[in-house]
Amino acid sequence: MGIKNLNKQQRPREKALLTGIDQLSDMELIAILIGYGNKNKDVLDISYGLIKKYGSLGSILKLSLDELMTNDGIKLAKAIKIAAINEIYLRVKKQEALAKETITLIGAGNIFRSLICEKKEEHLALIMLDKNQKLLYAEVVASGGETSVSLYPKKIMEECLCHHAKKLYIAHNHPSDNLSPSRGDLAETKNIQVILGMINVTLIDHLIIGKNSFFSLSLNKEINYQENNLF
Repeated sequence: MGIKNLNKQQRPREKALLTGIDQLSDMELIAILIGYGNKNKDVLDISYGLIKKYGSLGSILKLSLDELMTNDGIKLAKAIKIAAINEIYLRVKKQEALAKETITLIGAGNIFRSLICEKKEEHLALIMLDKNQKLLYAEVVASGGETSVSLYPKKIMEECLCHHAKKLYIAHNHPSDNLSPSRGDLAETKNIQVILGMINVTLIDHLIIGKNSFFSLSLNKEINYQENNLF
């Protein structure tokens, strides 16, 4: 089982180079991800132990950091690598699924909630769309304190230009779960709407995200967006 007992061409990295990464077993893929063993076990023994204990690659990737670190040979750095792979996979699949759909107000709200509703400080997030309201990119672009985050018009404009966006949702969370917009929220939103107009980008809505719901400035007529297909 030990990697030192294998011929060089049978070791996971060398095997990947010779035959292709898709020819590796789940155990070998985990071994490449972990990288190296410890004084008690080599990397293949650790990988084999994980597969034997949890049954599948998918089960291992879903483990929390604390759960991963209960296993011999898995400390924080390795646990974070495994967790990062799962997060990358989830984000890619989400982006692929959303790219096929027209993003509605409800869809935008759900995306924003997945990005920022659990944050303990206020965060600013963007959903950038093409002219047909298909997803181009969704990301968190700024963080603030417990009660405020700047909306950064220049940053928003730069992101829209970078991703060739034609339409935009913006959102920030209220950790207090009070979804009422402040005067600052309203003033900054109207300023952003004007600035985006200069680069031919339409601000569809600004959402304030809570733990279980969100507030739409457009639906509540705090900003004016002239389209009727938000839903």
